[in-house]
Amino acid sequence: MQAFWKRFAAAWGFEWPGIWKLEFQHRGAPHVHLWGPQPAGAAGDFKREAKVRRRFGVGDGLPYAQWLSVVWADVVGHPDAEERRKHERAGTAVDLHAGARMVDPKRMAVYFSKHG
Repeated sequence: MQAFWKRFAAAWGFEWPGIWKLEFQHRGAPHVHLWGPQPAGAAGDFKREAKVRRRFGVGDGLPYAQWLSVVWADVVGHPDAEERRKHERAGTAVDLHAGARMVDPKRMAVYFSKHG
């Protein structure tokens, strides 16, 4: 998760301001639930706007949902190339509609308490 937080800040120009919860799937693999605002624009745009010297990062130039899939697959770093491609293609199930309903703290608490 530390690697993800660092990449988020490098890509979007601010620290990730959300909550998360770790659970384990039936097969024992870790699974993470995240909630936070969707950054606008494309990863790395703030560097161009601020005229900051930029170093190209994985996912730069992509909108948030695509950036998240590419970066998460890179962070997980599955050693088998085909499994890694499957992981990236599967994406991260970003659900903007469900996220918009999470403005109610009670609803958010129920969601995060049922996963885990």
